[in-house]
Amino acid sequence: MVDLAKIMGLNMPKAKLFSGLEVNLPVVESIAEGSLFLCTDANYYYEVVAGAWVKKFSTTYYKAVDATLADFQANAATGTVATPERLNDNNTGTSIQGAPIGEYAEVDFGKVVKIDQWRQFGDANNTGDGSWKLQYKDVNGDWQDWVTGIATRAAASWSGMASESEVTTFAIRLVVTAVDTGLGENFMGELEVFYS
Repeated sequence: MVDLAKIMGLNMPKAKLFSGLEVNLPVVESIAEGSLFLCTDANYYYEVVAGAWVKKFSTTYYKAVDATLADFQANAATGTVATPERLNDNNTGTSIQGAPIGEYAEVDFGKVVKIDQWRQFGDANNTGDGSWKLQYKDVNGDWQDWVTGIATRAAASWSGMASESEVTTFAIRLVVTAVDTGLGENFMGELEVFYS
């Protein structure tokens, strides 16, 4: 966890934030997009989103809870794939499409959660030779690989539920790592990520 009071070498003017308290925050231009910081004066975590500070969650509620499927579906996915909101809309009849390598869809849980399992609903447009990886955002705001080598599923059906090592996070990201040769894109009808 990064304590803003200890960040060196950045312009840290006084700034009024959502809490109404005077806190020291770095100038946004000097911080990478998606960076997450603990503001000890206000007891909140803040993230840089679209060039501005956004309050994420209170340290009071930092204790991770077991993610439910409802938690995963509460906030529509965003990202660079086509129609990312279809990833977690509870509708297997519509799919996201991702290409080239590096395109992604991400889901923000809106709180700190534990996750340890996932499954995907495939799409008949896949031939099965593309791949994805699942990443999670750690408490420092950095993306970490969680599951790699997820093959594109060539059938419009659910995969089995895959159990993985438990991680604590507040967001996950599905990333294209190899493009399926069927239609030159990776398709996925739905993704589910939660805690067993």
